[in-house]
Amino acid sequence: MNDQQLIVRSLLVLIKLDAEALYDRLKYNFREYMQIFANKRTREHFKDVLRTRFFDVPITDLKYLSEDLLLALDKFYKEVDALKWYLNATEDMPATVEDRVVRVLRDVQMHYDVLRLYLEAELGHVGVAPTSPAQEDPALDPFKIDLPES
Repeated sequence: MNDQQLIVRSLLVLIKLDAEALYDRLKYNFREYMQIFANKRTREHFKDVLRTRFFDVPITDLKYLSEDLLLALDKFYKEVDALKWYLNATEDMPATVEDRVVRVLRDVQMHYDVLRLYLEAELGHVGVAPTSPAQEDPALDPFKIDLPES
């Protein structure tokens, strides 16, 4: 591997780790951060939940990534960014916020699964299908909440 390939591989690993950490915080800390919002009506904790280093990556580094991966990154982080703006600006009541966050997190999960697939392919881990505990056992899905039909 030459120097540029090593740099690109390191960038891919860092992006993968960042997306994974962000997704895990959103998914597995859902009840906790929604409870804090409901009880204290504060938004301060959302900055930690939604923390990402992706937006610190210079565009000159991203130019080495494939078009498909860039599109997957854009969809995932755009969905997370929209959630961030909603959580920081909403005047909705906690139950309404929770319902909307649940719906958004389903989309985030879909985009994360696609992103992970592209990252694994570019890192050379072909054949690794995106999985989550909820795909193996739907009863484990923390986003599985009965929502009223729109």
